Amino acid sequence: MGAGNANRALTIIVGILGILVGIAIFSMAFNLTPFLTAIVLVYIMAIFLVVYGIISIIQAILLKSQQKKAVTA
Repeated sequence: MGAGNANRALTIIVGILGILVGIAIFSMAFNLTPFLTAIVLVYIMAIFLVVYGIISIIQAILLKSQQKKAVTA
């Protein structure tokens, strides 16, 4: 799998995570008290942002290796 395909896959993963977080937010907003909803949203956003940060770092590393290959080619 090339770096371009890996970047595409990681972007798709981030998109899917975003959709899942949105669905979870909508479903919790109607089932929990406002206080519990706020707490759960904080945890969901924290998990999402950690995963997003890890994926961004991986994308940056893949981009750097792709640039090195382009320079040497």
